Amino acid sequence: MLKPPFGNNIESVSTGEDIFDMVDFEAAFVEREMAGSLSDLNEVKSEWQNLGCPKYKAEDELLAYSVNALIREFDPENKGKLFQTRFYKLLFLLSDGLKDEGIDLKLPYFWYKHGPVVPYFLLPLDNIEMIVSTWKKFSGKFFVIAKPRSFNIQNAIKDVIDNSICNLRDQYNYSTTKTIINDVYLKAPHEFQRKYKNFYKHIEHKLCERDKLAYLKQPLKETEDIKRLEEAVNLFEEIRFPQVYNDLLQWRLIVKYSMNELERIDPEFMKCLADIFWSNLFSRYLQVQEYENMPEAMIKSWKKQLPQTHKSYRREFRKFEYKFYSDVYKPANCIDDSTRRAYNECIKPLLK
Repeated sequence: MLKPPFGNNIESVSTGEDIFDMVDFEAAFVEREMAGSLSDLNEVKSEWQNLGCPKYKAEDELLAYSVNALIREFDPENKGKLFQTRFYKLLFLLSDGLKDEGIDLKLPYFWYKHGPVVPYFLLPLDNIEMIVSTWKKFSGKFFVIAKPRSFNIQNAIKDVIDNSICNLRDQYNYSTTKTIINDVYLKAPHEFQRKYKNFYKHIEHKLCERDKLAYLKQPLKETEDIKRLEEAVNLFEEIRFPQVYNDLLQWRLIVKYSMNELERIDPEFMKCLADIFWSNLFSRYLQVQEYENMPEAMIKSWKKQLPQTHKSYRREFRKFEYKFYSDVYKPANCIDDSTRRAYNECIKPLLK
């Protein structure tokens, strides 16, 4: 008897329903975003250290109070129950919401690969502390705790901040991290960001579940993914990112035709191809446009790196193009494999 690629228990999928109705593929997306957020944070910390850690701290008293109050509201006993990444995203939502009340916390952050990055080393660190979890389930993960101190702020402003934090608690205290991430992306400055993330999470999950779908004789519905891709590209703001627009169109062309071969394409190649424009190029330009209260030395350093970053991206993308035309693309009048290999060897030096 043929054993299904996902185990023996197939009663839950024997109805022929779409597997995406039964498998929470959002969970994989959330895990990747949370891990990616920490990766983004570690990346900027390393860059900050390479700059020699110029003397810069967000000293705003309203920010210091808000950080402390947020931790105590979500962890009243201050025992380290608030995950580091969850804390940053809640702090971003708090800061964004308070702007509508006319209060600017002067929170340092920038938009990057996995959402807004709040560099903790720029926060007022005299009233918070990072601790490593001692629970086996969360081994190696960091939590935040508050350290006692007094704050010199007006009572009226304090009340507004406290009310906003209470609203966050009511909304998110028992919510999944997925809800917080989705709500944070609603604040993304460009619609392209949201549409791209939606496109990528579907592609990633289909590639991971491809064998299951094949066993269940369910179609991959590539046309839906192509539609998601086109929606994202059509919303791209060329006027804001003119430097990368041609790269976007070249990337779209290769991705679009690769998705037509979703049933047989190398999944790692496809995932990397779908990600390369976002992670290796667009996010680099995004971070120097969409930021607040970041040290000027950091922004100058990022801008200085852009020409080399762009050159490196194009070099890497040429490798994907070569792989695509070598192994994926099949024109209507296909040439035989030996001629194809000979042709590929001829053009390979041109792609270096």
